[in-house]
Amino acid sequence: MNASQIQDLKKRAQAGEPEAQYILGSAYRGGGPILAKDLAATLLWWQKAALQGHPGAQNGLGYMYQNGEGVAQDFSQAAKWYRMAAEQGDAAAQNNLGALYFSGQGVHRSYSRAFDWIGMAASQGLATAQHGLAIMYHHGKGTSRNLAEALGLYRQAALQGFPQAQNALGSMYLRGEGVSRDPAQAFHWFQFAAEQSLPEAENNLGYLYSTGQGASRDYHQAWRWFSRAAEQGLTAAEVNLGALYINGHGVPLDYVEGYKWLSLAATQGSTSAAQAKQFLRPIMTAKQLAAADYRVAQWRQVHLVSLQDAPNRQLLSAR
Repeated sequence: MNASQIQDLKKRAQAGEPEAQYILGSAYRGGGPILAKDLAATLLWWQKAALQGHPGAQNGLGYMYQNGEGVAQDFSQAAKWYRMAAEQGDAAAQNNLGALYFSGQGVHRSYSRAFDWIGMAASQGLATAQHGLAIMYHHGKGTSRNLAEALGLYRQAALQGFPQAQNALGSMYLRGEGVSRDPAQAFHWFQFAAEQSLPEAENNLGYLYSTGQGASRDYHQAWRWFSRAAEQGLTAAEVNLGALYINGHGVPLDYVEGYKWLSLAATQGSTSAAQAKQFLRPIMTAKQLAAADYRVAQWRQVHLVSLQDAPNRQLLSAR
């Protein structure tokens, strides 16, 4: 929006128009060259719109309270605002309220209520909700376990380009869950998700390349995809990448680099990485071990990766 449009929007918002209040709040949240980012202003205008029944503003307020964005984190307040929007049929709010019931944040945990709310959002075609509902069918949360339903919902979300669903669908094809085992189909869906930088899918694609499932064995491609996932701090990919280096598959043999990745994985709880490190230590020199430890420290300084800060990939919130 240009300066003239912003001024007009402010006038309409000040006159009490809820849609203008919502849009103005959104503009403050995003910030830009004309309107500086101001979460306090976002909260103010969204509250004004929400109190007039604007579902987008109600859902937005719920998101801010849920994530402590511009306001103290308060799951009860998040649930309150999500519910107001969800009862008006807002799909994103239905999904978000369902996610709170799933996790038991701000409400008493209830998988059946989570299933109901997420199901409403999924029926409106929201990919995030379709993925969440598929998880519930897949694992029997809030409903009977039903792999056929899970597969169908993962596919619906995957066809909308939702990477977590694409990865989950690929995993079902690889394991033969609810469908005939088909590594080529698994490769197809993992690739779609990996190209959107989803680390789990990047690791899975690397695994298929390293084992020759769904595609010809190609250790260099395996290294490429394991590297991308490992750089995002995915433990399994760090283990797999370390294994390539210590075996010289797809890359020159490099115990120092291999030990580095195994060390990173071991500090995140990987027992296989810890065991591999114990195997490596006797055949490495003190200089090599010191070099590996230095690389670990340097990597951590640059990436500041913590699994505790990683996003929850079970039921993602929509806004």
